[in-house]
Amino acid sequence: MAEVTVVLFAYLAELAGGQNEVRARGDTLDESLQDVCRTYPSLAAKLCAPGVGVVPSISVHLNGREVTLPAGLATPMREGDRLVFLPVVAGG
Repeated sequence: MAEVTVVLFAYLAELAGGQNEVRARGDTLDESLQDVCRTYPSLAAKLCAPGVGVVPSISVHLNGREVTLPAGLATPMREGDRLVFLPVVAGG
């Protein structure tokens, strides 16, 4: 099982106890996501969405490339990958 670095921005970092980077384990993006939500239950409601993986207001990037969801949930993870969860900013 791969160990990856998960980068959290804005309120997501606050929900992880103020940590901008945490570790997760998983063979796929979905497994890594679920590991983060288990480790930091306060993130679950703001990050994890049943059936689609990640709530629509979060942009997901793996090693600098945006991941299309929900198909991207099956993306294999490799040791040392960098997974970024970025809240989408909207407004006018």
